[in-house]
Amino acid sequence: MKKIGLFLSFFVVLSLIGFNSCKSNEDNPVAVEEHDPNIVGSWTLIKITLPLLNDSTLTPEQAGVSISITFNSDGTFKSTTVDSVTTVDEGKWSTKDNHLTLNFSDGSPSQDGDYSVNGNKAVLNWTIEVSGLTLPAILEFEKQVSKKGFTSLAMLKKKNPIRF
Repeated sequence: MKKIGLFLSFFVVLSLIGFNSCKSNEDNPVAVEEHDPNIVGSWTLIKITLPLLNDSTLTPEQAGVSISITFNSDGTFKSTTVDSVTTVDEGKWSTKDNHLTLNFSDGSPSQDGDYSVNGNKAVLNWTIEVSGLTLPAILEFEKQVSKKGFTSLAMLKKKNPIRF
């Protein structure tokens, strides 16, 4: 199990699903990857719930962690976890029957869990490691909305400082 920084990189998944061909004489299964389009996009962790600890709920700030993850439509992902250090993970993700699997490019063991998406919120049932203990956790993420073409006042000031 990866350290706490990786445990919350909840949304990265790759599972291969074998189906038998329509031909009855074919013995080799065909591997198929599924990618739920509702997951595609950038997500930020907003809440952690620990069922075995009386459903304790923590914000990322209270837990001392920040996690963002981007799921691409081509089945790749990139996650950034900041706790005592910053960890960037990349790999492939896949879904099947509301089950998400993350397969890391660096060869680390894959991680998986059940998920649901409702609008701009996603909930992932994951396991995390806390002080050497492996605990179930419910991680809630919020989808980040792209504001293309929007420039904040702060950015305008940086580019064109106001002078009197």
